[in-house]
Amino acid sequence: MLCGKICILWKGERTLLKQALSSIKIIFMNAKIPAGIKILQSILAAVLTPLSIFFTQNLINSIESYVKGTADIWRVALFMSLLLVSLLFDAGNGFFDNILNISLKRNINKNLTSTVVDKFRRLEYQCFEDKEVADTINRMGGAPHEKSLIFFLPQ
Repeated sequence: MLCGKICILWKGERTLLKQALSSIKIIFMNAKIPAGIKILQSILAAVLTPLSIFFTQNLINSIESYVKGTADIWRVALFMSLLLVSLLFDAGNGFFDNILNISLKRNINKNLTSTVVDKFRRLEYQCFEDKEVADTINRMGGAPHEKSLIFFLPQ
């Protein structure tokens, strides 16, 4: 009984993973540069968060050592500038993230729309009379790129 539930859960997770990978593939096929920049930005933001704590700790230690007379002012200036750069990146990260999201949506919409139109042109006329195909065409007319972006962009 338990094994059956675990297998069902695993199949559901595997299906979700396939959908996510398929969406990421569509995104990279249609918007390589913005998607790559988005991943690099996410990695840099994740790395700079603990680094800003490290810079703050070293800045405090450097100021303490400078007050005692055992450290140079350049060490204080170094950690102060590193902390300032990490905080400025963090402050501008939201703005840059919004620009990347808009660029991703625009590129995917432009490229995916032309791909979908090309595929529709290759369909035979009889396919348009099929109820299932008509239903699929109606769903594609909405915003096909939105479903792919769900896995890639936070809502």
